[in-house]
Amino acid sequence: MWSPDLEGYDADQVPSQIGVAGMSPFRPSAVWAALFLITLVVLFAFQSRRRALSPEPLYVIESDLEIEAPAAAVWRALVDFPSYPEWNPYAIRVEGRLALGETIELTLVQEDWAEPMTLRPKIVRLESGRELGWHGRVIFAGLHETDHYFQLVALGANRTRLYHAEEFRGWLPEHVQGPTERAYTEKAFRAMNEALKRRAEGDR
Repeated sequence: MWSPDLEGYDADQVPSQIGVAGMSPFRPSAVWAALFLITLVVLFAFQSRRRALSPEPLYVIESDLEIEAPAAAVWRALVDFPSYPEWNPYAIRVEGRLALGETIELTLVQEDWAEPMTLRPKIVRLESGRELGWHGRVIFAGLHETDHYFQLVALGANRTRLYHAEEFRGWLPEHVQGPTERAYTEKAFRAMNEALKRRAEGDR
């Protein structure tokens, strides 16, 4: 019986190396990735037809603490983006101009992530000395949207309350991100809060 000449091929890799006549070699990992992406897009489109993105967040991750420093000192540390790599364990890099409507480039790290994540959110809240916030999305509108913000309240000449929160909307937060992922995010927020506290109190 005739059989193909397989000399020079690894037997375990024959299907992917030979492929089908006139076609590129078969790559299972690429095919599965493509199928997953197609499925995700179809499911998202189906959900979008059923309902528009709700103005109310699916959930909010929030934390707060008091800082023994004037609000001006806390604000100064919070908006000093070039200094973030020196002290910030969560937002390790921020590049861009501090202005309403500006897009910044933000690199975040979190304990449950294999690699840092870089995003390009837009600054949508900016009140000097009181509030900073940005809006971000992943890939396209409605898939994964967040509003991340910080609010400062002066409690006296040398004490400030920091409120740090993020609102989540979209298909991924509703169907993929569960309590475990949220707990890791809250832990990262608290780590940043404590680091900001140390930074501001040392800046008095």
